Amino acid sequence: MTTWWLMVAGVVTGLAWLLLAPRAKIQIAADGSGYYVDASPHEYVQADLVFAGLSLVLAVLAAVAVRRRVRSYPVAAVTALAVGGQLAAIIMWQIGVMFAPLDRAAAQGAKAGTIVLDGLDLGAKGLLLLVPVAALATWLALDFLTAPHDDTATAPAGDSPDASPPGADAAGIGPAQYGAPAGAGPYDPAPRGPTGAHDEPSGASTDATWS
Repeated sequence: MTTWWLMVAGVVTGLAWLLLAPRAKIQIAADGSGYYVDASPHEYVQADLVFAGLSLVLAVLAAVAVRRRVRSYPVAAVTALAVGGQLAAIIMWQIGVMFAPLDRAAAQGAKAGTIVLDGLDLGAKGLLLLVPVAALATWLALDFLTAPHDDTATAPAGDSPDASPPGADAAGIGPAQYGAPAGAGPYDPAPRGPTGAHDEPSGASTDATWS
């Protein structure tokens, strides 16, 4: 379906090229030959530029429309876009060639001084590849602009949600869970004597000696 719609769009764009593209003017001489009114006519280059501009507009609009409507099968959509774009470009070119030719019979029978228009044709045949190439480039640009970007690589280390708070060990247990203030040493559960008391050395007798 995408290919057919692009072919129809190629017909419309070809008619636009037929109406907008300038054509070189030829003046008929007395011996029946013809020569250009302008010594170096620029109409051929201008016709190619009009074709290129219309091709770019068609390619961008086609890529945007196909991407918005077709999301289930991107490979098939891209293939149809490329094939349809190439056919559309050929149709554009052939419409200009068929509907704006040089009428040689009328030019040969014309009086001296008569001005006729040269046929419309595409000088740079490489422009026929512009529609499919520009359509695929637009598709890739839309992919890049709409794809989600991973920002975790640029986030600061302290902002990571998995970072442990200061003072926590590998198991996630810190001194505050034992009731000790943050920054204190490891908790010793063994009881201690009153303040100022000294522990007796190991093996010493605890009996008082009375005289």
